[in-house]
Amino acid sequence: MRKITLENIMKGVILPAVVAVSLVLGGDYLLNRASPKRAEGEIYEKEVKKVNVPPTHIPDFYTPVIGGGKKITKVRDYNPQLIKKIKELAKENYKDVMKALSTPEEVAVYCTKILQHGGNDIDMKQYEEQDYWASFKRVHENKIDDCDGGAVAAAAILNDNGYPPYILTMQCKGHGHAVFLYRNKEGKFGSLGIYRADCINPEEKSVKSLVDEIARNSGIDYNQFAIFDISKKFPDFIDNDKNNDVCR
Repeated sequence: MRKITLENIMKGVILPAVVAVSLVLGGDYLLNRASPKRAEGEIYEKEVKKVNVPPTHIPDFYTPVIGGGKKITKVRDYNPQLIKKIKELAKENYKDVMKALSTPEEVAVYCTKILQHGGNDIDMKQYEEQDYWASFKRVHENKIDDCDGGAVAAAAILNDNGYPPYILTMQCKGHGHAVFLYRNKEGKFGSLGIYRADCINPEEKSVKSLVDEIARNSGIDYNQFAIFDISKKFPDFIDNDKNNDVCR
């Protein structure tokens, strides 16, 4: 473990994803590594040891910040006209969807009302791979995927609206999950995904509390999480024809 300071960051000692994890946990933490083989997006235990490093030592350009301050309501409370509009829009191609949708609320409706979770074996059925992260173009064409499809869809649609494509992966024994991670202008964190339980209002002060909220909503006690900028590894994740699995 290394102390997170501006000097270390600028020397390249701390990778962007590691810095992001530090900031979202509070900005002044040392992290316990759970998987020494990983670089960006390393998996960390939720338990952290606090140290006295001011959060101001973390440059803004390393954080998953950006986007509007608009809150997301629960999916069941969405305006029926908005749902109808997005269902009509979903008949168009993926580029039209990206152009027309611009807010987390709209994307939450798209991910939960348009996309369908196909079950644990959907990747094998569609792509003949155990775990296949399809591009948004292919997710939109099929309209059926799993959790990473919802995360990639949200990241792609909001990518041209000032939201960096951060994917939050969560794990516990025998189960993994992925959502899109974002932060509003007030510095609070929220998420979007294929399940209603994934669409959390940007009200959480840290990613740890966000993960805990998703765990409460889903009934799954996630004990590890990681953050990835999918565009770093797959710059063409929006419309390529390959596996964009950031965890590989």
